[in-house]
Amino acid sequence: RDKLVTGVQTCALPISCCGLRTNDPAGDSICGHSYRGSTMKRLEPAHIRVMMPGWFSTVQDAGRYGYQQFGVSPSGAMDRRSCILANRLVGNRDDKAALEFTLQGPELVFEQDSIVALTGADLTPFIDGSAIPLWTSMLLNAGSRLTFGARRAGARCYLAIAGGIDVPLIMGSRSTHIASQIGGVKGRILVQGDVLIAG
Repeated sequence: RDKLVTGVQTCALPISCCGLRTNDPAGDSICGHSYRGSTMKRLEPAHIRVMMPGWFSTVQDAGRYGYQQFGVSPSGAMDRRSCILANRLVGNRDDKAALEFTLQGPELVFEQDSIVALTGADLTPFIDGSAIPLWTSMLLNAGSRLTFGARRAGARCYLAIAGGIDVPLIMGSRSTHIASQIGGVKGRILVQGDVLIAG
């Protein structure tokens, strides 16, 4: 037993865990008992500041279903598959709210460390001037700036962040519907100066 514990401790020492506060019990079990050499980095709920909004950027999720008989559009992500996959890459449930960018991406600043993923259209994303890949999760440091270049392929790009975008739930969805001005950020596209909160 002692040999096994020593082996596990040796393997665990270089491990660094990242996550939201919901991971605290797991982090405590890793870092607390026999694994005090490991570090658990607790991510605060992220604030995302909109420096430039892009052409048509909105908050979307899987959609607002069950109200069509009352004239309420389901709205939701145009490329539902890409939105769901972005959420899965950061450990969210499929129905968490993400950002949808159409044709031209925004400029965003992440004010806290954040776990994010971009999927869908290739709008040439950069973090602090360095190109980043689509379809992968990444940890961004506080102060990181996301920008986009020219569109290479596709029309709609999705940004998911661990915890999801926290906007009011309206009729079971956080999706923006512009025509009825509901969901998302006050029922509209993003504008310069908006601050989005994840979690």
